[in-house]
Amino acid sequence: WMMNALWDSGCPPEIVRLWSGHATAGNALWAKGATAPYAQMRATLHAHVAPIMTYLGFRPIPGAKTI
Repeated sequence: WMMNALWDSGCPPEIVRLWSGHATAGNALWAKGATAPYAQMRATLHAHVAPIMTYLGFRPIPGAKTI
C-alpha cells in the first residue's frame, strides 16, 4: 500500500524503489560502492511520507529526554 501511496503522491520512482528495497545495484544504500545520495533521498522521501502519515492519523510521540 505504501508504495502506491508514494507513487500517487508524486514521489520519484528511484526513491520509491530505494524505500522498498528494490534499488538497482548502483543506487543501493547498502551495496559496496553504493552511490545513492542518502541525505537527498531522505529529504525527498520525508516530503512525501509526512503528508501520508498525517492523512492516516499518525502523530509523532515525544522522544527520549536528555539527562
